[in-house]
Amino acid sequence: MAIKKIEIRPKGDGTYGDVLFPKTSADMVTTSDGSNVQAKLNNMSTSASDTPITDTGAYYTSVDVEGALQEIGQTMNSMRGSLTTSVNNLLGM
Repeated sequence: MAIKKIEIRPKGDGTYGDVLFPKTSADMVTTSDGSNVQAKLNNMSTSASDTPITDTGAYYTSVDVEGALQEIGQTMNSMRGSLTTSVNNLLGM
């Protein structure tokens, strides 16, 4: 059985309509540039160390999610001791 491609919208110039309504077939979705969406998703890394971040506030030195989480963890860990001391001082312990 041959796969028939169904063109939801005529091939255009890559504008919003071409991206929103990609070409489809029974088992494959392609974008207006012809790339196979499922293949891209299968090859996509979901690791925090492979996920870049844009830090416009300049809060982190890391460039990926894993590094930023490590920085947050280190900050929280170092604050725990001083927080415990502060609470103990307030309680008169």
